[in-house]
Parts: sequence; structure tokens; C-alpha cells
Amino acid sequence: MKKSIVNNQRGQFLIESLLIMLIAIGVLSYAVKIVRDKKLVATLVSGPWTKTAGMAESGHWSNPATARTKHPNTGDRGRLLNPGN
Repeated sequence: MKKSIVNNQRGQFLIESLLIMLIAIGVLSYAVKIVRDKKLVATLVSGPWTKTAGMAESGHWSNPATARTKHPNTGDRGRLLNPGN
């Protein structure tokens, strides 16, 4: 008796695994495209970096421009020479 082509299950696992891999690659490439277009990684890195840069430059937790005005060296040093006033 001849085997029916419809009942042949030998290649089904291979076909299903290829389809699953194809779907996974498609979803992954779509997710990478969205991350690149919206620049999510850049936002995650640059957002906290502004406050960290202010702390590294001037010792104050704010953006660098504001932190420069709050650096201890920008204060009036004349008060140190005459502390009684």
C-alpha cells in the first residue's frame, strides 16, 4: 500500500520551526526599528546624564548650566577675609 502525502509528518517540525523563527525575526526587527526611530536608548542615557554631569562638574545635582552658578568657588571670597561683617 502506498503512503499518502497528507499523512507524512516527517517535515512538519522543520517547517513549523522555520515559521516560528521567521516570525521571531520579524518581531525583533520591528522592535529594533521602533527603538531606533524613537531613540529610546539615547533618552535613557542622556536624561539622567544631565544631572550627573552637573554633579561631576560643579558638585550640585542639576543641569551643568545651573550647577556652575552654585559651585563653591563662585561665592564671594571677601566674606572669608572679614568674617565679622
